[in-house]
Amino acid sequence: MEYCSGQTLQDHFETPGRVINRNENFSFFKQLINAVKHIHKNGFIHRDLKPANVFIEGSILKVGDFGLARQFTSHISKI
Repeated sequence: MEYCSGQTLQDHFETPGRVINRNENFSFFKQLINAVKHIHKNGFIHRDLKPANVFIEGSILKVGDFGLARQFTSHISKI
């Protein structure tokens, strides 16, 4: 487990007077999508993904708090 000393994505968005940076937001969005893709590719579902559980270290996002995460098997039901 890694310790993140940075702020959460929620803290970042709630910063008073924060100027919205379109490039930064796009970078965060891409990183979050890639993180979820990686989690799912490895057979897990986070189940508690929210801005308070996404941490910012410099310009890198890190998903945390896997306390509710569950492993899944790919059973596709046919309708």
